[in-house]
Amino acid sequence: MSRSFGNFVFNAGEWQAKLGDQRLHGYYTAIVVRDGSVAKIMEETVTVAVPGQ
Repeated sequence: MSRSFGNFVFNAGEWQAKLGDQRLHGYYTAIVVRDGSVAKIMEETVTVAVPGQ
């Protein structure tokens, strides 16, 4: 999901990865600020879900 409001963009979603034979997944959010032609991450949060969930 991505939403914008003025120079701010809010992103949220789910991620997944594999580390060896273990599968991991979780969720993320990011607030990005547009500064002219440059986008800068203002805040980012990443969580890891409990294995087996």
